[in-house]
Amino acid sequence: LHCLAHSARTSMPQSIRAFIRHLVVDLRAPLSARDENMETCIHIAAEQGHSLDVLVALLACDTSGTIQELRNARGYVNGF
Repeated sequence: LHCLAHSARTSMPQSIRAFIRHLVVDLRAPLSARDENMETCIHIAAEQGHSLDVLVALLACDTSGTIQELRNARGYVNGF
């Protein structure tokens, strides 16, 4: 998910939302996984990503809203 958030571009296919949902829901890819900077894929998509569709899809998978409230090493929530 981190790699996807980093590499996403503005011209992503429509199926990207379904693919992300498949990764998280069906394959149980952890939204809460963090990198060495304590950033989740949502942090990366919000701050460094270039695709609103990817960010929206990741946020939609966080049904409880708990992942989007996690702070990274700089103290930011979702890159802000």
